[in-house]
Amino acid sequence: MLSLTDELLLLLSDEPLHFTKIRGIMEKFGYKNKKVIWSTLERLVKRGDLRKIRVKEGTQFSITGKGKNNISKDPTHLDRPDKAWDSKWVVIIFDIPEKSRKLRNEFSSQLKNLGLAHIQNSVYGSTHNISEKVKNLAKSIGVSEYIKILVVETMEIGNMKQFAEKAWNLSLINEKYRQFIQKNKNGYKESNINPEALRYWLKRARFEYLSILHQDPILPKELLPFRWMGYEAEKIWNQLEKILETY
Repeated sequence: MLSLTDELLLLLSDEPLHFTKIRGIMEKFGYKNKKVIWSTLERLVKRGDLRKIRVKEGTQFSITGKGKNNISKDPTHLDRPDKAWDSKWVVIIFDIPEKSRKLRNEFSSQLKNLGLAHIQNSVYGSTHNISEKVKNLAKSIGVSEYIKILVVETMEIGNMKQFAEKAWNLSLINEKYRQFIQKNKNGYKESNINPEALRYWLKRARFEYLSILHQDPILPKELLPFRWMGYEAEKIWNQLEKILETY
């Protein structure tokens, strides 16, 4: 989730705004305390992320080059495969010694970021063809000699959907998609919203969608639960993205 600092940098990333407009937009998104908004802006000015200018209409804030670099980066996510799953798994087995525990923990953490499921100690699996990515990751961390990569035709681990649910916590991801859909399927509900607030709402929606997508292992339909909400969420975001591109 975005902090107030992140929200303000994102809001001001396109154009300078007067404090009264900043406050009005922030109020629409749940930030009601004027003093907290002002003090956060002042802190960002002192940090060098924003400029504060006195103009005829009041106080105006604009983002600096440093501030643009400090905007929260888009969460990364897996690409959706362009063809059907062939039922094969890529299985990663590693035996990194205890003396290299820090590297082992880093490697495990990065495997999870690549969407791999933890099958058992030092064994991870994926339905994606990510062998090259794992090889490059192991090389960059310096653990290549301890890694084995297998391509497996079948995985005998009982009920596959139950395994997928437990390994990736699909119910939680599905609920986040459901909330995103509920919040955004009818567009922004306030009729008198100004262009700056609408553009900001779209940017927030984008970050929210990508944050959920970051957690999504992009599994084949054979492993997904009934009524997977990710498909509908993707359709809604594609519609919102087209609107955002016009601003």
